[in-house]
Amino acid sequence: MKAASEQWEHGTRRGYRQKRCRCDECRAWNKTTQTAYAAGYRARTGVSVRTKYRRTAQDAIAATPIEPSN
Repeated sequence: MKAASEQWEHGTRRGYRQKRCRCDECRAWNKTTQTAYAAGYRARTGVSVRTKYRRTAQDAIAATPIEPSN
């Protein structure tokens, strides 16, 4: 466990560095950045970021095993 005064390494969401700063300032900055990105993505594509990563009905059908017919 880190002491409150110990310096954190600033990393990225993709995990290029294992340790990320979790201070209130950095968390607020990340949230603002995420919100701006999501708004821009919706303006560009017309769909939300969540829609991009959601499983569709077609994916669910494709993942269903085919039963052998006798």
